[in-house]
Amino acid sequence: MLSVRLDEDLERRMNAACRRCGYNRSEAVKRNLADWLAGLEPPQNAYELWVDLFDKGSAAEPPADPSRRRSGNGYMRNTVLVDIGFGSA
Repeated sequence: MLSVRLDEDLERRMNAACRRCGYNRSEAVKRNLADWLAGLEPPQNAYELWVDLFDKGSAAEPPADPSRRRSGNGYMRNTVLVDIGFGSA
């Protein structure tokens, strides 16, 4: 068992939040403490640090028609710059 002393303002705010959410004070403390502790636990490995940044889809396939394959510089020079009025095709 754990006892926690709260100042009047924090206790008032907690009581109001518990009424809004439909939790008793003990349940609210348990839920929030569990979330807080989970956030403090270190990830198991480097992958877990970055997993939310990885693209989980499949790799893009290059166009089947070789004439549609463009290098970055050629594409910029021949398409984008011409489209905005700079250079010629």
